[in-house]
Amino acid sequence: MKSFFILLAIAVFLTFPVVGESLTASASLDRHEADVGESLQLTIEMDGGGGDADLSGITGFDIQSAGKSSALSIVNGDVTRRTSLVYILFPRAAGTFTIPPITVRDGRDTAQTEAIAVRVTDGRSGSGVSGQHGRWPDAATGGSDGDIMMNASVSSPSAYAGQEIVYTLRFMAAVKVYNAKLQRPSFDGFSVREIGDQKNFTEVKNGRQYAVTEISFLLTPRKEGSYTIDSAAIACEVAGRRGGRRSPMDSMFDDPFFGGVRTESRRVASGPVTVRVLPLPAHAGGFSGLIGDFDISLDVQPKSLKVGDSATVTVTVTGKGNIKDAPAPAFNAPDDTFKVYPDNPVESVESGRAGTDRVGTSGKKVFKYAFVPVRDGSFDIGPFSLTVFDPARKQYAPLVAGPVRVTVSPSKGEKMEAQVPGPDGNGSSVFVPKKDVRLTGHDILWLKTGEDVTKSTPRMPLWIFLLLMAAPAVIFASAMTALHKRGERAGPGQAMKRHAESLLKDAEKASGAEMLSLLNKALVAAIFAASGKTGESITYDEAREMMLSASVDKELVERAIATLEGIDSARYGGASAAGGEAGLKADVSGVVRALCAKT
Repeated sequence: MKSFFILLAIAVFLTFPVVGESLTASASLDRHEADVGESLQLTIEMDGGGGDADLSGITGFDIQSAGKSSALSIVNGDVTRRTSLVYILFPRAAGTFTIPPITVRDGRDTAQTEAIAVRVTDGRSGSGVSGQHGRWPDAATGGSDGDIMMNASVSSPSAYAGQEIVYTLRFMAAVKVYNAKLQRPSFDGFSVREIGDQKNFTEVKNGRQYAVTEISFLLTPRKEGSYTIDSAAIACEVAGRRGGRRSPMDSMFDDPFFGGVRTESRRVASGPVTVRVLPLPAHAGGFSGLIGDFDISLDVQPKSLKVGDSATVTVTVTGKGNIKDAPAPAFNAPDDTFKVYPDNPVESVESGRAGTDRVGTSGKKVFKYAFVPVRDGSFDIGPFSLTVFDPARKQYAPLVAGPVRVTVSPSKGEKMEAQVPGPDGNGSSVFVPKKDVRLTGHDILWLKTGEDVTKSTPRMPLWIFLLLMAAPAVIFASAMTALHKRGERAGPGQAMKRHAESLLKDAEKASGAEMLSLLNKALVAAIFAASGKTGESITYDEAREMMLSASVDKELVERAIATLEGIDSARYGGASAAGGEAGLKADVSGVVRALCAKT
């Protein structure tokens, strides 16, 4: 009991601040001097509480949380609670910095740490800041060792509003990297979508081989202006330590004999990238909204048809750019020539990476229509047109497909007959369709024709009408009554009897384990049939009691139990039945038939 109360007290103290103990805080660094590209570990310790720290006053460093821990100590009856917060600081540039007093808060209690001075030198830089047009970081200028580097690039430094561009990040490592975490830019002013999976390959630069990870994003600027995409960054753990300050114990712990790899926290950032978004030139109207390289095609099938038939018109818009935004092309189809029924457009779009022939989004969008001619003759379908903006030529481009000439002949049942001379008076004739005279009225339901349409039909007597109305209900009730009486006559015993006989027939055709299983089921079903009950399994004692209660002869009862035991011995014990399979089938058949005769 004493141990229980001690553990309970510890749990309470871990959950709540110790009453009467004031909150105090202190901050420390693992060292006070570092190179750009190295990391510092900041530890904040709180006694008497376990709150959070406000790090908003720290400038000149990128900060990454490395965990939180709590400990409780009891010395001479005094309970002390200590909470530690650990952060990794990555210097952004060389210089002398001061980490200001940090405020910690636990509920209403607050405390502050002391200020700490830090000196950052440029003797070692791994920032790997690159130019914005995809140049690789230069290890000679980017740092003394160039272990890890990163750069950012765009497929074009300028673009029109709505034009797609590709933003690509490349992370390069010449050493083993662990637990890499990417901090993406905010991409303010752009719609963004990551393109596919990241690419991994190797490349040699400045005499060193780098493992390269490439990630691409598809950006679409929303409106004109100048936008700066801020730096992307990767925080990671780097194996080993090259150069810099080392403790006397480093060589021992770096030795593979001790089964571990020494790592240090590192952070690498790309440079910011600026994109100039240009406004689209003025346009008179009819602009489709498509920006890129596009084409349009037209197909009509069939080109010869009859009045009332349907021609399938397919308009396909293909190209590279915002193909998903393609609207239906404009066309002219007079109502007195065709009836037009549009179908839902179908698109097939894919996104390509930088460095491929399909940078950005490319694909096609298909528009289909059913054109139904309402008169015969030769007619043009189309043209179909779209106005797009070509950023390469910096101008609008009309896309036109068609027209396609189709020939429409009269439908079946129509004749072409010469009519009066044309209005020019030169004796020329025009031809118009003339329909055959056909008998009408036979395609209308219940329409009476003939000489007897004026004769009245005698009314049906009321008693015949009522009898016909009641007949279905009487037939249904009679059928249900018959089925119910048949079920009463059959009862559960009859159902189990039929089941036992069916299983016995199946057992006659089987052998081995399957035969034994069917014989067992047949005998059990026969026992239930003799007892007037239903079921699937039963113990020997239950079987004996059921059959005796149903007034089955005691001799038949014991014979049935012995046969059931013999089947189970053959099934589970491997014993051979007397007389073999044929003898066992005969014994079971005799018992089953005797029991079923009691039903």
